[in-house]
Amino acid sequence: MSFRLKALVAVLLTGSLLVLGIGCGLNIGDEKEKETPVKLDARGFHCVTHIRENLDGYFRAEFTAKETGEFYDCLKRAFTQFQSYTRGADRDSYQPEELRRFLENNFLKPGAISDPLLRESVNLKVMLLGGTTDKITRAEFTKLNDVLDIFKAASIQMQPYLRALNTRVGIGAIPEYRQRLSEARAASEATIRVAQYLGQQLGEKINSYPLVQMQEFLVELARFIYGSDTDSAIKARRWADLLGIFKTVTTGGARDVVEPQEWGTLLQAGFGWYSFYIRFHYENGDGSLIYGPGLEDFVDNVGRAIHLIELAINRQTEKVLKFEDLEQLAYRMKALGLMPAKFSASGVSQSLRPVIDRILGDTQVKPKKRSSAGLNLYALNQAKSEFYRWADIQIYLDRSFSPAQQAQSVDLAMKVLGAPSPAGLRIDPAPLGIKFFTSGAEHIVSQELESIRRLVRPLFKVNSSKVVLAPIEELGELDVYHGFYNLSVMNVVRGLVRILIRGYAEEQSRVSQMQGLTDEEMTHFFRDVKELGRDLHFIDPRNVPGLGGRAFTEGNVFTFNGNGLQRPNPDNPTAHLLNFEEGLELVSLIYSGGNLNDELYHLGLKACPKGSIDVFGRPKVDRECFRKKALAELSSHLVGLPHMKRFWDSLDRSGRAEAYAILENIVVRPLQDETEYQEVATTLGDTKPMATCSSPNFARFRPGARKAYQACLENNERRLPLLDTVIKELREKEMNPVHCPWVRSKEVSKNYCQWIESGEIGSIAVIIHYVETIMTRFDTNRNDHMETDEAWVAFPVFRGLIGKLARAGGHDLDDGDLQDVYGYILSNRGSIPSGGAGVVWSKALSGFSWSINLNRMDLLRIFGTITDGGQRLPSAPRERELWDQQQTSSDENQLIMPMELPN
Repeated sequence: MSFRLKALVAVLLTGSLLVLGIGCGLNIGDEKEKETPVKLDARGFHCVTHIRENLDGYFRAEFTAKETGEFYDCLKRAFTQFQSYTRGADRDSYQPEELRRFLENNFLKPGAISDPLLRESVNLKVMLLGGTTDKITRAEFTKLNDVLDIFKAASIQMQPYLRALNTRVGIGAIPEYRQRLSEARAASEATIRVAQYLGQQLGEKINSYPLVQMQEFLVELARFIYGSDTDSAIKARRWADLLGIFKTVTTGGARDVVEPQEWGTLLQAGFGWYSFYIRFHYENGDGSLIYGPGLEDFVDNVGRAIHLIELAINRQTEKVLKFEDLEQLAYRMKALGLMPAKFSASGVSQSLRPVIDRILGDTQVKPKKRSSAGLNLYALNQAKSEFYRWADIQIYLDRSFSPAQQAQSVDLAMKVLGAPSPAGLRIDPAPLGIKFFTSGAEHIVSQELESIRRLVRPLFKVNSSKVVLAPIEELGELDVYHGFYNLSVMNVVRGLVRILIRGYAEEQSRVSQMQGLTDEEMTHFFRDVKELGRDLHFIDPRNVPGLGGRAFTEGNVFTFNGNGLQRPNPDNPTAHLLNFEEGLELVSLIYSGGNLNDELYHLGLKACPKGSIDVFGRPKVDRECFRKKALAELSSHLVGLPHMKRFWDSLDRSGRAEAYAILENIVVRPLQDETEYQEVATTLGDTKPMATCSSPNFARFRPGARKAYQACLENNERRLPLLDTVIKELREKEMNPVHCPWVRSKEVSKNYCQWIESGEIGSIAVIIHYVETIMTRFDTNRNDHMETDEAWVAFPVFRGLIGKLARAGGHDLDDGDLQDVYGYILSNRGSIPSGGAGVVWSKALSGFSWSINLNRMDLLRIFGTITDGGQRLPSAPRERELWDQQQTSSDENQLIMPMELPN
């Protein structure tokens, strides 16, 4: 939709000058009379005959204040002349049809004014001028001139600000960034004054207006101006629908009518939100929202938006913006493109309740029990508090690095914040003249920045959306510091982790101290925001039941601060949580991996054949083609991971193919999604994976072995028919498994073999980050290998994950056994203890002296083993096939041989 029609809708009554300009002409329609209509000299009606050109010129800021006034004076003269030289069947009034015929015969093409437009124009006349729908009296024409005087004054007030209000004009006409922001702010203030003026003047003169009539009038007006089949006319209906719910949300009161006293409120809200839009458009243009004048203007702009929401809440009878109204608003905004392109209306609407109830709800109430009818003042105040907490820190950073070094000054970063070392952040904010928004903010800012500075290593290089992972002593050479840019990114991530803990930590003490979350709480979060996560391409809704636990594990294990999967203990009662610092790093790594994903995906998208749409709405890419592109060009995308890049470059073609094959197999999606897994789990019940059962050689020897042998046989006898049932059900759903040459341990759908999804590429990108994090963290002698001593330093971090893997296979091991299994897996580069190796998940491993020397390829193999590719249950078809093909063989030490171990 063009700016002109948008402005006409957003600036409703100012736009109505168009209606009134053609108004006495457009509002006409009745049976044709037999007498010949009067014809007039069109020169006196120039403002009417060229109404569209005049309107376009005004909104393009081409009119001076004098020309704007002359336009209205012309309209008034035209109406006066019309009454002087014409009359209808009745001396003191005109029928609508008489006026329609007059305009069509003198100024417009026959049939230009449709019956619906005629009807709605007359309804508008009744609202503005009073009277009835069957005639327009000469007295009403006099009132019309009074209304035109009101619009004339308003339009002249707006005239100096139109170049800023029309962003298409403003971008070219106001090249200097600060001046653009200044004029946009002045225009915002002017629109509010005009809205107040119009509301006061019209509220004293006009009548109630049914909302459906307003909506239909806007639609018919767009059809008249732009044609019935144009995009503008089609979008006019969407604008009309938006106007209906916008009125409900912003003014309260009756849902089906605009009362005279509500016009001021409606106009102020409409002008206010339009002003917010144009200011944000300018703020995010050539400047930045995180420093300088852009930051200052952004904070002020958001503050005004919060005020608009507060006013809207207070105007509601129950002091709450109801969820159903906000959901309708989301859908109508999306239809008009008023929402960021990534967000879907369903994703936003389905996230409203968890965001408002859980994240912004009362922390004195358990998150699961927080419930409301919609957005109330309490929730708004919590959002306001979190925003100004971000703003306090960001403005502090901006002032600390003033005036213009935010973008790249390493020297100032070292001077103000110090080189990356264990020392804390110490800056006295008092001389900086910073305006803090929240109580005690100076202390909070200092405390939070010092915590980040002390506990989280710098991750982001200036103007980079990907993290830099390298030994801490190399970060200075790579220009990675706790400087303005890195701390600004951390400030955003800090805010996200804060609201996550606030909304999902079940214990109030953990909220107040920002201590962290459990895996169950993480699972609730992913379930609540799965549609929004799909929009942002970081949550595959098919995997939602397991994503929370997976993210919890990854944050605890594959970050620099990760302490592993632990239980609470007296020395560390929060050891079992995904704590704040782990959360900061996890979000940063996922964000970085997402940006690497975008680079790699678009690499394939440009060069490779495309298939059907994936779950994120993105085309799938030919797998073989993408594999070749990745092998050839991955190195150029690893600049932020210099040691991983060096490792990749050192590999020959077969080595790269092997590394990529490991990654590809880790992320490959099995045939079933999470829903199918739940059904499989129900069917298989409490049985264990199929196993080869070796009988004891001596009847009286090792009674425990005989017992285990019998249990193994009974398990197999129970599991075989269950597997057959699962396979039958899958085939009934047309999910027949197939095997691709590159898939090693899972079955996939036939269509899956040829195409790779963007989500898989994203998982590959994140895994590369995790592997590099582990190597960077534990390779303390910097020889690009994790050797025996270094591996045992890492054991406490991996202990819980190894225990989880063992329990999934039916083995509950003590700490000594876990050390043995850990040593075995690392010494054998990812192999799990099994009968084939002559050992089991038991104390039979004790006494071995493990020799460990792992490079990044080995870590990839181990990563695949301990995460099991994200698979949660044994693959029933694959398990049955392997069982059928397996040759029965055993030795006296082999009691249970797991075919596949779930995560």
